Amino acid sequence: MLQFVLGGSKSGKTTYIVEKIKDICRNDNNKVMLIVPEQFTFEAEKTLFKTLGGMLFQSVKVISFTRLSSEVFKLYGSLAGDYADECAKTVIMDRAIAQVYDELELYKKLAKNRSFPKTMLDTITELKNAGVSPAELEQSAYHLEKTNLKVKLVEIALIYGVYDALLLNTYLDPLDDIMRATKILQEQDYFAGYTVIFDEFKGFMANEKELIKMILQKSSETYFSLCLDLERANQSEISVFSSVYDTYNDIMRYAKEVSTKIRPSICLSNKGYSSKEIMHIEQNIFSMTIH
Repeated sequence: MLQFVLGGSKSGKTTYIVEKIKDICRNDNNKVMLIVPEQFTFEAEKTLFKTLGGMLFQSVKVISFTRLSSEVFKLYGSLAGDYADECAKTVIMDRAIAQVYDELELYKKLAKNRSFPKTMLDTITELKNAGVSPAELEQSAYHLEKTNLKVKLVEIALIYGVYDALLLNTYLDPLDDIMRATKILQEQDYFAGYTVIFDEFKGFMANEKELIKMILQKSSETYFSLCLDLERANQSEISVFSSVYDTYNDIMRYAKEVSTKIRPSICLSNKGYSSKEIMHIEQNIFSMTIH
């Protein structure tokens, strides 16, 4: 089951989530997993402990994607190996570029530049966060006409593939943790019996979305708290809610793909502003008409 808790800033979404967790722990005696960004874990734990008390708090697991991956590795294995730091990654990238140097065309001159390994590392980080593998990048490039863009993508895919092979031969890459955890969890019932709740997120990376799709399929219930006013997001393509609206649609699509039941969203109105002027600005800052 999937349900959204939606509302703009100061609408009480987190307060609603905390009360929802309290009700689940009291009435159903179920386990609750609250997934928040890493920087919010401490504050979320403090708020829940203060609200629930020690006994009920024991039924709640506050976790981030990073901590979730680490816990999966500890429970089911796949933790062996050392993580590569930036220095190790730079050395390995330098080796990868040297190995493919003779095959490069457009990047041949740039490859001699000292800053090139760092540039390639930044590019590969973005590709991994987007869930794009070397093979997928190369395949996409081959669908393009013979242009500089095509050559660039092919050469980046070549460097990316050799770099990844060299890196994983010696180290683990933290950028791969969520995808590795997702593969492990496909064969496990880790989320069975859990009500999983997402709060404080504005969006998700591609590797996180793959894990979300599995959670929708395997958890008892899933809730997403999003800073989104559906009515205002639908009124204009230019909206403060545009990116969050895309996230909302993505999750809805994933739920349909795995045949998860979707309940009507809980829509909260903005009531937390002490100043009517600030509230008016928040509601109309992107409006095309004068109010």
